[in-house]
Amino acid sequence: MGISAVDKLINIENLTLSPSVKLGDKKNVNVNVAGNLVINQAYAGTVSANNPDLIVEESKELLSSGKTSNTIDINVKITLSPYIGVVKSPNLPGTRIHMEFTTANSYDSPQVIKGAYVKFGDGQLHFKLFFKINENGSRQPDLAIRFPIIVNSKGTTRLAMEFENFDVSLIHKGTLKGELVILTGEEKIAKKEFEFEVNEAMVNTLDQLQKIAERNKSPVVFDAMIKS
Repeated sequence: MGISAVDKLINIENLTLSPSVKLGDKKNVNVNVAGNLVINQAYAGTVSANNPDLIVEESKELLSSGKTSNTIDINVKITLSPYIGVVKSPNLPGTRIHMEFTTANSYDSPQVIKGAYVKFGDGQLHFKLFFKINENGSRQPDLAIRFPIIVNSKGTTRLAMEFENFDVSLIHKGTLKGELVILTGEEKIAKKEFEFEVNEAMVNTLDQLQKIAERNKSPVVFDAMIKS
């Protein structure tokens, strides 16, 4: 079987094969095998000027409206894990992190989470995918969870998300200010601030993990403590 594809998105289930499956104007997946094919891989498109993060844009418009009382949703509360996972990858020049958190809804009706992003240091990290942690501690994409997320009335949901800025390295020595921002279906914002202290030992550790990732040609994750 030979598959040739560009990045972006491919998640094909029980595909009736033809010589070529078109994914866009100039994107083809060529399959040289008879029968049905299941591909359990998804590649998230990288945010760019041509592929903007609409959740970020809508959130910024709301936050710049000047009507804080109408913008910040006090009935949706975020509780962060005391750790973020810093991902080092051989093919990543920028920044990728894992965040685990709960979202509590104190409304008498269900609420919807449309999307999320992270303000981080001097830049921002865009949502890439949901992930899950296996019994052995390994992590993998959780393709069963998709936006929008429904939080039941007077209920709580736990989420694990991967965020990325593919091009820009945002982790450096010092105290990095961060903020997880959630856009709800009510066109309001829920957010939670945190701090990530990066000392010399942390810099050396992350540099060493980058070398390990490059040597093994596989991403590695380091769980670092944060304050929130």
